[in-house]
Parts: sequence; structure tokens; C-alpha cells
Amino acid sequence: MSRRLKIKAKRESGVSKKKLLKYLWLFCILCILWFLYINTPDSVLYAKTGVLRWLPFVIIFIALPYCVVQFIRSIWVNSSVWPLGIASATALIVGPTFGIVSEWQKLEDLSLHGATTQGIVIEKWETGKGKKEWLFVSKYTVDGETYTTFSIPDKENRFSLGDTLHIRYSTKNPDNSEIVELEHY
Repeated sequence: MSRRLKIKAKRESGVSKKKLLKYLWLFCILCILWFLYINTPDSVLYAKTGVLRWLPFVIIFIALPYCVVQFIRSIWVNSSVWPLGIASATALIVGPTFGIVSEWQKLEDLSLHGATTQGIVIEKWETGKGKKEWLFVSKYTVDGETYTTFSIPDKENRFSLGDTLHIRYSTKNPDNSEIVELEHY
């Protein structure tokens, strides 16, 4: 094979690799969006502690923007600021919409699989600066296993330590819960 043919073949293989890389980044972006909006596991959606609690944040504000930047750079070779701006805008759109969708999923799950039990306020504290607000955590038992709620705002300071509350939880995933007494607040 002549030297020119080798150079031409090398160039063509580089072009096909770039084309493949472009589709790989697009596939990664679509997988991230599918994971966030369609198939987020309950263990991630309702995680109260640990790494799983931070997984959506890391995906939305680190992994997704990185993939978007790489995808844009694979399309526009001479791009400078555009990839970062578009990646930032993507994170700022996906973050809030993921919050809305996950809240809708939570409420849908509670309406389809909801049951009620009694819980007890186990922690209560006042938040710091400016407009002070009370937060509390309650625990409840389902099928012999104890669960806790997320920290919940008590705007009117209605509850004290040891108070009994009604808690609606999902029979499908008891970590998904809400305080019945705070439904209309």
C-alpha cells in the first residue's frame, strides 16, 4: 500500500471514530435522562442518607453537563464557550424538572399504594438565621420495620417531641411517606 493510501485510510478511520464518539455521548445523555425521568429506582428516589441520596445531584450537575460538553465538542470542533453554557443550561433545566417529576411520582405512588399508620415525633429543631422555622422528624413502623420521615417543616410550630401523627406511606415502598396533618399546609 502506498503512503498516500495509508494516510487516507488513517484519516477515514479517525473520522469514523469521531462519528462513533458523537453517538456514544448522545447515547450517554439519553441514558441519563431515561434514568432520571423514567426509571429512577425507589432506593435512590427516597434515600434519606448515604451515597444514594446524593446520586441524582451528582448525575444532574456533574455527569450530565460533562456528557453534554463532550457531545457538543464532538459536533463543533472549534467551539469555546458554547459547550459550557449549554451544559450549564441543561443542568439548570433538568434539575428543577427532575424535582417536579419525582414529586409527582411520589404522590402518584402514595395515591395508588397508600396506607396510613401512626407515627411519633422523635426530633425537633429550629432553623437558624433570618426567618426562623421549625423542622421535625418522625418515625413509624410498617410490618415490624421502623422508618423515619425526611425533616419536615412545621411552620406553625404545632408539634412537640412525642406527639402522635398520622403518616401515609406507600405499601410498595414504605420510605415514601407524608404527614397527613400537613397535607393542606
